[in-house]
Amino acid sequence: MVSSSAGIGGAWVFIKLASNDADNSDYNRIWLQAESVGITTGKTVAAFPVPFSGIATGESTSLALDLGMANKSINISGVLVEQEIKKKFKEDVTTADTDTDGKGLTRKMTAQEIAQLLHSYVDSSFLQSQQNLNEIIIVYPSYVNKNWEYHESSWNTTKPDLDDAKMMPFNYAVRDGGTMMGFDARGSSGGTAFPTPIDSDTGEIDGVKGFIRSFNTTFEGSPFVSFTMDFEVATTIGF
Repeated sequence: MVSSSAGIGGAWVFIKLASNDADNSDYNRIWLQAESVGITTGKTVAAFPVPFSGIATGESTSLALDLGMANKSINISGVLVEQEIKKKFKEDVTTADTDTDGKGLTRKMTAQEIAQLLHSYVDSSFLQSQQNLNEIIIVYPSYVNKNWEYHESSWNTTKPDLDDAKMMPFNYAVRDGGTMMGFDARGSSGGTAFPTPIDSDTGEIDGVKGFIRSFNTTFEGSPFVSFTMDFEVATTIGF
């Protein structure tokens, strides 16, 4: 189920394994019961005070050198709860009770098991595709599409309610009208495409790529495990 009141299958935040692709759909995707999501975009601009600029006017001036750099990070906190984990592998799975194609399986795991699973995955590299957590999906409600138009033409006369909003995956793209240089993308060349609404909770969803810088959990003697996660948005280059 996809709705602005329930997210995707009841969740708003997911992490994906590097092995997740269109054929995997909702396999190799783990949902997080996030209580807060902090998104930070820090512009990196070198600023230089201009010598003597304030002598004549009494108002000093600085020059800024914009090199097109920014640091982007996502901080997530919440609780882990028991859930079904759906894993799919490239090779046939020899264990019993696999899914229909013999390469996937669905297993219910405790919150503590999922914490251990995620810690073991964070402690891996780009070479381990079945462990490498390299993408975060954050969904949010939206009224306006890439053309700066409402998703539904009827909203021009009847303003939309939040319950009717479309669900979109968060990324850093701007509304470009599909031309990659239109609207907000004027002056750009290429870049990430502005997303389309999510219409299926089992379909492929593109999030933001990067790596988990830190993952912290607290076992509190309850069925739940509290966690915090720091995710750095980046293009990972393997050696």
